[in-house]
Amino acid sequence: MPEVMDESQRAHVEPGLHLGSLMHRYTDAYRQAHFIDQLGSIVKNIGIGVGVLIFLMGMTVFTALFSSPFGGSSALGGLGALFFASCFAALAWFCFFVAGTLISAAGQFLLASLDEAVNSSPFLDNPRRAAIMGL
Repeated sequence: MPEVMDESQRAHVEPGLHLGSLMHRYTDAYRQAHFIDQLGSIVKNIGIGVGVLIFLMGMTVFTALFSSPFGGSSALGGLGALFFASCFAALAWFCFFVAGTLISAAGQFLLASLDEAVNSSPFLDNPRRAAIMGL
C-alpha cells in the first residue's frame, strides 16, 4: 500500500524519482497534439473530395435543370451549370478548409505550449528534452 505523504514530506522528494512518469506524460501530450494537427489536414483533404463530388453532382443536376424540355440544351445552360456547380463546390471546399485549418491551429497551439513546458521544466536535462520533443 503506498504511503501517504504530507506537504512537508513532498518537498523533500527527489526530482528524478518521478522522471519516467513525467516523460511519459509529455510524450503522450505530444502524440495528442500531432494527432490533432493531422486530423486538421485530413479534414482539409476530405474537403477536396467533397468539393469534387459536389461539382460532379452539381454538373449533373444543373445540366438537367438548364436543358431544354424539347431535348436540346443551350450553351447558356451549360455555362449556368458550370457556374452553379463550381460555386457550390467551392463553398463546400471552403467550409472544410476553414474547419481543418482551425483544427490544425489547435494542434499547433498545443505543440507550442508543450514545447514551452518541456523547455522550462527544471526536472529535465537537454537530452531528455530533445527525446520528448522528437528532435
